[in-house]
Amino acid sequence: MPAEEARQLCVEAPPGFYLDTLRESDAELVNEEWPNHHEGSLYFVQRQIKLCPSVGLYAADSMQLVAWCIRLQGGYLGALQVRSSHQRRGFGSLVTKEIARRIGCLGQDVMALVNPQNTPSRVMFDKLGFKVIDQCHWLRTRPLNGEFTWPEGE
Repeated sequence: MPAEEARQLCVEAPPGFYLDTLRESDAELVNEEWPNHHEGSLYFVQRQIKLCPSVGLYAADSMQLVAWCIRLQGGYLGALQVRSSHQRRGFGSLVTKEIARRIGCLGQDVMALVNPQNTPSRVMFDKLGFKVIDQCHWLRTRPLNGEFTWPEGE
């Protein structure tokens, strides 16, 4: 989505909720709910929250995080997730629009990586005005000698 278009997005949290930047204390929940979590991914999520733009939707009464999106180190939107207890209410679209608006206000175009088999995500991004401009393939490698252990704290 071009920056100019993203800047024009109108975003308002529904009653009883508020939008805010993710907190580092949210990393454990974000990592647990992320379908791509793996050994070492908690450290990755913590760094992304600390260093990159992010948006969370919180329940005002409990301050519970219910939906979120993080801009990953490559510049793409990622780790977009809505807790199962709050799905089918438009919250994924809401946090996506808000992070897109914030990135657009930085003068940067907004890009996302969406698995082609993830039809709900593809439909949502289409409805928000995103266009498919290319294809990307991920490769995950495993160590040859068995288990890999991340250095302490990573």
